[in-house]
Amino acid sequence: MEALDARDPRGVSGYRILGRLGEGGMGRVYLARNRGGRSVALKLIHSDMAAVPGFRDRFRREVDAVQRVAGTGTVPVVDAGVDDQHPWYASDYLPGPSVQEAVDQFGPLPEETLWRFAPPTSRKPWRTSTARVWSTAI
Repeated sequence: MEALDARDPRGVSGYRILGRLGEGGMGRVYLARNRGGRSVALKLIHSDMAAVPGFRDRFRREVDAVQRVAGTGTVPVVDAGVDDQHPWYASDYLPGPSVQEAVDQFGPLPEETLWRFAPPTSRKPWRTSTARVWSTAI
C-alpha cells in the first residue's frame, strides 16, 4: 500500500481513505474504511474518464455486472456511487500481497501454490459468461 499524496481524497461518500492500493487507466484503488469499521477496496474513477460521453452508462453496467457475478473466486461489490461527481465502487478488501509482490519477495511460486489458484480462477469464465459479462479484468 502506498501513502496518500496531495492528489488523493481523504474521504469518499462516508469512507475514510487510508492508502492507495494501485492505479490503472480508469482510476485509482484505495484501501478505505466505513464508519462501521468495514475495510473495502474503493475504486475511484479519474475525472477525465467520468466526463467522457457514455462512460457513466458503461460504468453502471460494469458495477451491475460485477454484482451479478458472485461466488468462489470473486470479490463482491458492497457499495457504489455511480452518479457521484467522481464515480466509484467498493468491494470487500482481502488483505495480502499481490501475486507480483509475492513473486518479487519469494521468487517463482511453487506448482502446488499455483494449483490453489486454479479452481476458483477456472470457474470465473463460466460464471461470467452465464451472466453475459465479458471483462479483460477477470
